[in-house]
Amino acid sequence: MKNTGFLNKLKKQEKLEIIEPSEEIKQVYIEKFRNRFCKKGKNR
Repeated sequence: MKNTGFLNKLKKQEKLEIIEPSEEIKQVYIEKFRNRFCKKGKNR
């Protein structure tokens, strides 16, 4: 992923604190990902 390098850079600079995402947050990101990348595959 392109964003990982950016996040790691911030983490090294101690500007970003990594926290464990909750299940709810994970679901939101999964849905955003599906909406963005799976529109072409929808047959319904």
